[in-house]
Parts: sequence; structure tokens; C-alpha cells
Amino acid sequence: MRQLLQALMRIPEAEALAAAVETGGCPAAVTGLGGVHRTQIAGAAAVRTGRPLVMICSDESEAGRLAGDLEVLLGEGETPCRVGKLFARELFVRAGTVISRQWEHNRIAALYELSCGKEQVVVVTAEALLQKTSPPRLLREAAITLESGKRYDPAALALRLTEAGYSRADQVEGVGQFALRGGILDVFSPLMAEPVRCEFFDDEVDSLGSFDILSQRRTKNLESALLLPAAELLPGAEQASVFDYFPANALLCLSEAGRVGERVKNVLWQAREDTESLLAAGEIRSVEEYAPPVRAGPAAHPAPAPSPEALAEEAAEFAQILRRGSEQCRPEAFVRLPPAQTNALRWQMSSARDAVEKFEKLLEMIPK
Repeated sequence: MRQLLQALMRIPEAEALAAAVETGGCPAAVTGLGGVHRTQIAGAAAVRTGRPLVMICSDESEAGRLAGDLEVLLGEGETPCRVGKLFARELFVRAGTVISRQWEHNRIAALYELSCGKEQVVVVTAEALLQKTSPPRLLREAAITLESGKRYDPAALALRLTEAGYSRADQVEGVGQFALRGGILDVFSPLMAEPVRCEFFDDEVDSLGSFDILSQRRTKNLESALLLPAAELLPGAEQASVFDYFPANALLCLSEAGRVGERVKNVLWQAREDTESLLAAGEIRSVEEYAPPVRAGPAAHPAPAPSPEALAEEAAEFAQILRRGSEQCRPEAFVRLPPAQTNALRWQMSSARDAVEKFEKLLEMIPK
């Protein structure tokens, strides 16, 4: 595949794109490419410039296709490239709704990998960028590493796990749960294929291993185990942007900017509909009440859902990036882009900000 990438970079337009990246002539737009060709050009540009690659697309299905293409394209021989996938977590605005937190747990695992610099190629959806998260430093600090032979206070570990979003159960049955019975601690953390069992002798880890969730029998001995938080928005944490997790020199590529902009508008529209529905039903009286707990079950750790103001702020942040790209577009930054395509791109980028402004007007109508 490296030969293919080298051949791609000999195409004059691809060379011009790489030169624009290296000399600060971005944002740059490329048109007339199919899905697989967008992946090839983005991958070739990342390899040519030596930068980490972040591909932004409209939805999960497109992200899956892009990730699959990049794994093969940027792999070494028979070894596929490691490609991270960052999707949005599910948001439910009414308390008591029974939900699955699988999307949130997958997102936590992806963000942790990014915070540690382990992901150099990432595919992310537009909605995933809009959602606020915990700062990278706090996410790393909330993670717990258990090591065989070291000493820990089981009661203190249980408290830390609860604060990190885990729910206590009699028996671990899914991700985000832990059980403490005497000197045995069972935990199922995001990023794990199986839960881990930690057996204490007093306060020392006597044995550590993974076990089967159905038979409850040990499957493998471990020397250490990493326990990630089970909730993305940690209690008392200041909010951060997903962009805080990307490498500073990352090459950001928007796959079909028009579809990305439309997805941003759809997210804002849904937030507006949710707000109007709750106000009409009398379930909230002001914006401040638009923060019911997000639950995985009756014993789940409560986490506040974003308010309309927060959603508008997040969307405005993303729309600002699109708008800045539109305002900074210069003729020399485009690769054979006709004037009609330039105007269409500017319109698509500005449409996201128009949606934000309409949503902000709705917020002004809600009593404080």
C-alpha cells in the first residue's frame, strides 16, 4: 500500500494539496472524489506530511467505511493500521428512561487512547465533536491501574469506582459495574473484552485475572489491569472539547463538508424539539432544569445531560471552525476548484452558523 500512496502523491493535484498543508495554505478543498478516493488522498497527505490524521464525517456508517479503508491503506504489510473511531454518546432528556451506555463506554475508551497519544489516525463524526467531555488530564487521572502484588484499600477503590461512574452490583453482568464481596473485587471497565477479578490478601493484591461473565470462571491471569471511568462527564469536572484530545499538528479532513454541516443542523433541530416538548409538557420551567440524569438502570451513577445552552455553545464552536474555513478560503488554497463549487462550499459552511443563530433565538424565549 505504501507504493500506492507514493503513486498518489505524484498526482499534481495531490502534490499541490500536500504543499498547501506544509506551507500553511489551508483550508484547502478538493472536489470530484468518491468516498474511497477521499480516503486515499487524505491518507497519502498524512503520510507525506508526517502528521496524525483526523477524518471528520457526517455519521457512523460513513465513519465505519472510512476506518476500514484507512486500516488497509495505512497498514504495514499484512498488519492493518490502528484506526480509532469516535462516535457520539446517546442523550436522553427524560429521567427514568432505560438506556444502554455502550456508546458512551466506547467513547470513553477512544478518548482515553487519544489522551495517551496512542491513536495517530482517528475517524470522528460531526455529532461526536459537538458533545462536551471531561478534560484529557482529568480522564487520565480518573483511571485506576491495578497491579498484582501492590497494596490498595478495597473500600477506597469502591469509592473511587463509584465516583468514576460505576454502579455497584451483587454480580458483574456488564460494562460499568463492579462488585465487592469480602476480599474479592470484580470490575468490568470500558476497553476490556472481559471483566477482571482482583483477590486481596488483607490489602495486597494476591491474584489478578480476567473471567468469563457467564460461568464466572477465570480465563487468564494478569499482571495489571487498567480501569477506565464508566462515565464521560465526571462529577465536578470542568467541560472540555473533543478538539482538546487531538494532536496539535493533526491533519483535519472533512469528508463531504455539506453533509457534515447538515448533520450539525439536525442535531440542533433535535435539541430544539426536545426543549419545546419538555416546556410544553411542563416537565421543565427553565433551561436550568434541562439536565436530567442519564441512567443505565436504577443503580446507575447520575450524570447531567447537556442543556440547550451547552448544545448551542458546542454547535457554535464547531460552526465557527466551518465558518473560519469559509472566510479564510483563498483561490490559491483550492485544488482546481471551479467558482461554482467555491460558492457552494461557502454556503454549506455558513449554513451551520445560521442554524446556531436560530437556536440561540429560541433560547432567549425560554424563561431563566
